[in-house]
Amino acid sequence: MVKKRRHRLTRHDLKTDRFVESTMELVSTARHHAPTLIFSVIAFIVLLLVVTYVVNGRKKARIQADRYLSSATASFMNGDFETARDGLEDISRRFWGTRAAREALFYLGNTYYALNDYDKAESNFERFLRARGGWPLLKASAAMGIANCHEQKQQFLVAAEGYERVADNYGDSPIAPEALISAARCYEIMGQAMAARPLYERLRHNYPESELAAVADFHLKIISGIEQVSR
Repeated sequence: MVKKRRHRLTRHDLKTDRFVESTMELVSTARHHAPTLIFSVIAFIVLLLVVTYVVNGRKKARIQADRYLSSATASFMNGDFETARDGLEDISRRFWGTRAAREALFYLGNTYYALNDYDKAESNFERFLRARGGWPLLKASAAMGIANCHEQKQQFLVAAEGYERVADNYGDSPIAPEALISAARCYEIMGQAMAARPLYERLRHNYPESELAAVADFHLKIISGIEQVSR
């Protein structure tokens, strides 16, 4: 009787067996945990729907906020400051996080300024500056607005320093020349013509094409005349 030769297991056989075993284990696990896997898929779909709903909701909120902002700014431009104020306050509360709500703070600052409520005007300008993003020109205008509020409250030194910061931080802005001449004006009101002089000179040197350069030149001549008389 011929003895059957025993088949020696090769590395290939061993790898094949391990692969089969691993595959069977995976199938078994999948069958065992099928309800869990199905629940995970359902949970993912629900999450996707929620995200889609939130995104669509935010889009609708942005559109609605833009429409309300347009209406409120129209009231402001028409001089109906009380209506503008109420609309802008509503936008800043209901639609916070949108561009319109952020810009509503800027227009609120201007609205309260027009209503002679300088404290609330300053507060809203500051809130606008703290908010992320925003057009640089509006940022510069808000910073000017804060200095304007201090000047209206006759806090001339604080106002002058505020105007100078605008000129320093927003030198490329079309508002910069006005900021310099406003700072100089405040120093002159306080009787500090020597503090005003370098601001006029800076305006004339840095912004020679500005209409305010001629105003600065005029004031420099006056200051020079005062200096000559004082000698």
